[in-house]
Amino acid sequence: NFSEVSKRTIAAATYESSQTTDGYGKASLKKWRPKLVDALRTDPSPAAPLYMVEGRRPTEAEMSEPRPSLAARARALGFRSTTNDKQLCRLLMEIDEYHGQHVIQFVEYD
Repeated sequence: NFSEVSKRTIAAATYESSQTTDGYGKASLKKWRPKLVDALRTDPSPAAPLYMVEGRRPTEAEMSEPRPSLAARARALGFRSTTNDKQLCRLLMEIDEYHGQHVIQFVEYD
């Protein structure tokens, strides 16, 4: 989890770089917008979880519940195919999959 200040900073930097010719933000939005549009098109599940719909932090009990689908969370955050780039950058900060991690395994040291 990131603080709200960190989320705003990352979203602003992503948006700023999306306005350049070949910035990371441009590639990121180009990847995520169709991914979210496709999720909404193929998954009719309702907006969830409730804390995202209400725009609040989850309770301990809500944190232990299974995570709803990407489409349900995108709906809860208000995503539409017409969402502008700046709003999309902010919305992506709330999508766990956006903050992906890659496992790096060191085989040997020199």
